[in-house]
Amino acid sequence: MLIKIDKIIRSKRKSIGLEITQDALLVVRAPYLTSLKNIQKIVAEKQVWIQKKKLKLRQKALESKPKQFACGEKFWYLGQEYELQIDEKFKAPLILQGVFKLSKRYQNNAKSVMTNWYKRMARKKIGERVRFYYALTGLQYNKIKIN
Repeated sequence: MLIKIDKIIRSKRKSIGLEITQDALLVVRAPYLTSLKNIQKIVAEKQVWIQKKKLKLRQKALESKPKQFACGEKFWYLGQEYELQIDEKFKAPLILQGVFKLSKRYQNNAKSVMTNWYKRMARKKIGERVRFYYALTGLQYNKIKIN
């Protein structure tokens, strides 16, 4: 089976690199003088890897559907997945304690509640990093803005 090369980028490099983009396209990066025949040979040798990567990306695209903010749904934070639980007794809009706990009275505004929570956490984490690098380098900064 012949693998379609979607794009060849030639540059001043010494080796051939294969990249599968988020759109499941095959991009080959190669030195200027590399023949098309040699590129196709490398792609044929890496056919199994290419097909696995493309399949994985297609499956991921099918799985990623809009969030419903329903009980049991999973959300990512700092590289970990956490389940969303709706709590009737809970007063705070949202907290993370091993799971995301969303107050039932904020369920209709769950998207904005979670977005605001993620922005607060981003401001906190990024603020820590900015202060760390400020102390390390002495470079000034004006403000941190999260959009």
